[in-house]
Amino acid sequence: MKLNLFSIILLLVFSQKLYAQHTQKEIEKIKNGEIFFTYAFDNKEAAEISQEVLDNYRLKTVNALIDSNMSEFNSLALVKIAYLPKQSFYIFNPTDWEILLLLRKKYDAFFKSIKSDKITSNDQDRYWAEDRETITLYFSFESFKYNLPQYVLKHKSAIIDELLESDLSSSELEFIKLYLDDYLYKFNPCEENLEKRISETTEVFIQKYHGSELAVFAEKFFKQRFKTSKFTYSAFFETGLILQSKPLNEYLSFSVPIIARLALSYERFTLSGGFGRSLFQNIKQDFDYGSTWPKDENAGFTLIDVSVSYDLINTSKIKVAPLAGLRGIIIIKPSDEENSLNIPFYNPLMFGVNIDFTKELNKCNFIFNKKVHKRRDYKIKRIGFSYQNPGFDVLVPPLSGSVYSITIAFGRKSHFVKEIK
Repeated sequence: MKLNLFSIILLLVFSQKLYAQHTQKEIEKIKNGEIFFTYAFDNKEAAEISQEVLDNYRLKTVNALIDSNMSEFNSLALVKIAYLPKQSFYIFNPTDWEILLLLRKKYDAFFKSIKSDKITSNDQDRYWAEDRETITLYFSFESFKYNLPQYVLKHKSAIIDELLESDLSSSELEFIKLYLDDYLYKFNPCEENLEKRISETTEVFIQKYHGSELAVFAEKFFKQRFKTSKFTYSAFFETGLILQSKPLNEYLSFSVPIIARLALSYERFTLSGGFGRSLFQNIKQDFDYGSTWPKDENAGFTLIDVSVSYDLINTSKIKVAPLAGLRGIIIIKPSDEENSLNIPFYNPLMFGVNIDFTKELNKCNFIFNKKVHKRRDYKIKRIGFSYQNPGFDVLVPPLSGSVYSITIAFGRKSHFVKEIK
């Protein structure tokens, strides 16, 4: 027991000595401008780093970032470090940390394109500890995580306010404002108004500061836009009520359709196909076709349709689309009448209208990955009305009349979002 306790004490002392040596090396690196952040130190060690040294790492201008004379470390150091002498640790200002990270990817790409010798993969691996999903910050030795794009969206005004108090020039300030919008748009390309504003602001910026390094950068990167595909694919589950007019309704009761539907859209036009079966339909009185169809037996519809619709009203929340198409509707024989034949249709023409209530699912979702958004998704609630005179009376004269469908549908609609380079 004594040996174990002595070993532990010795290990602690040795670890503390190693930690102190490591700490001193980190302090020297900060003084020499080699790195711009450090770990927790006690007050004595922290006091060795002067406020003047830390002030040198406060928010740098964008022009300085692309100055070829700067070191690879300073080139990435668009960050302000808050120095708290009474604390036993350094604290990163979250706002500045976010600015640093949101600028990271594009500036990395920029440096690789014009001076690849300035940044190496080892530098990036060593000085960037970034989780793909979240960013971890440490305050008082306690860590917490939050989503980076959500944070920037929430605190955008605070970021802008702090930038206004900095020593940035007007061109640099406009540039970073533009970058913030561009950054948020890349995680939320469904915001069409934001995309339009960025595009217009970028053009104005390029014209205003034509020939400057910032204008070259903006033209190179900010004109990469995401474009929503005009093609949309969707899938629906549909149910409702099928009714018949006289005299058909005197022989067949109402029924409940169960339909699976797929659709492909291009702008306002939609091609839709469905297949299903109706349930709970009864024969209300006897009639003959091949054999006697007895009263009170079950006899449903088989439904197959193809239709084309056009969005007469098309807003972000509601769409009204008249449709026309072909629908095959067959009366299925009673289950215990083996010798009976199914009654086919003779008029496939169908007309109707769909009213869609649309909710965009990923409008405010942020996807933190390399490809950003892959799709733009909607949840659809639909009310549909259709009319058809299937012509059953060609074979069974009593079964003349029309079929009316009142349906509700639930589904998803998606289209791809692609990057325009």
